[in-house]
Amino acid sequence: MRAGKAACSLEKGEKIVHEPNATLDQAENLLRAGKIEAAVKLFRGVLDKDRKSVQALCGLARASLFLGMVGEAETCVEAAHKVDPGHGEVYAISGLIREAKGDMEGALEYHKRAVELAPGSFMTQYNYGRALGAARQHRQAIPHLRRAVEIDPESYDALYALGIVLKESGEIGKAVGVFTKAMKLAPDNPDIYATLSDVLVEARDLPMAREVLEEGLRRHPRNPALLGKASAVAMGAGDMPAAVAYLERQVEAAPGYEQAWINLANLSMLTNDLEKSEWAANEVLKRNPGNWQAHYHLGNLYEATRLYAEAEKAYRRAVELAPKEHKPLGNLGALLIEMDDPNKNREAVHILECADKLAPEGEWRLRYNLALAHAKLGEKEKALKVLAIIRKNAPPENEAFALAGVLEANLTGS
Repeated sequence: MRAGKAACSLEKGEKIVHEPNATLDQAENLLRAGKIEAAVKLFRGVLDKDRKSVQALCGLARASLFLGMVGEAETCVEAAHKVDPGHGEVYAISGLIREAKGDMEGALEYHKRAVELAPGSFMTQYNYGRALGAARQHRQAIPHLRRAVEIDPESYDALYALGIVLKESGEIGKAVGVFTKAMKLAPDNPDIYATLSDVLVEARDLPMAREVLEEGLRRHPRNPALLGKASAVAMGAGDMPAAVAYLERQVEAAPGYEQAWINLANLSMLTNDLEKSEWAANEVLKRNPGNWQAHYHLGNLYEATRLYAEAEKAYRRAVELAPKEHKPLGNLGALLIEMDDPNKNREAVHILECADKLAPEGEWRLRYNLALAHAKLGEKEKALKVLAIIRKNAPPENEAFALAGVLEANLTGS
């Protein structure tokens, strides 16, 4: 299909024959349903009889945008502008075209003009509000999306967009109400359950978030995203058995999703089910031997169970696979400090220095471990220098601050 220039261009002196509205309404319904080819066929049929049908030209322009045919959309909009230079919805589609080209500033100007020309149009209000939200002008978007919902209270898209900008504006309670309405309009859409649960978590209403996710899972029992969120919410509520159970369902539903297996491994370790924790990590490595997180997890697991040789091997493999990640380096360095081997103690200094350079600001435990490594090697002055930095810059409530004070006192005899 091509909504081409021949279909959209105007010829001087053409006789105009107006198509019944029912045909255009049918084409619009097909377009909204995603049946692009069928919609285009009807729109072009209208244009064959009435080359000045702005609605048909706009329909072809939108269909072209759906298919990524921006040039074709521009051709149709230019023809529509010639017919009716003050048509608000034509400006709205011009805004959509600017968005498709990555020109958000220009798009907002067109959308603003569209609303000025057609304030009672759902299309103009919705698209201006949506575009403002996309430009992170959330508060400015709210009145336009509210107006769109007033015009069409049954529009899931408008309600969803309104809920997002309310949430981003900090109006969490109102966002919950709007998303709840959207959920009732589209109860079979799993995304709304995920989004509403996120907003409820932000509102610190974990029981209601769990209810929403359970409702979503009743309709979509094997949806990986809902299962993952349900696990996170259960964990936040302190219900670890439920959190593990959701993760077990998630890996069964999406066995190729490696992060789910990692999450199961981590949570099983937290609940002291070490056998399941090791099994989950090894399931990741069966699918992807190069997953550094799985090796890192096994290092933590083996270190916790005092299998130090296996832990060192796992950490080193994680470091090899992810040399820019500070956590495997930090844990390997801390493990090497504990060993009765001066060579490994000295290697720990180098490893911890590398980890410290990669770590985000505030990872003071790495600095403390570096001081500890210097102390174990008898490098007292180097250790004290690192400890002084911690004592000067780390927040007093940070664990490393207190540890640094104890080690400093031990080294100075004070």
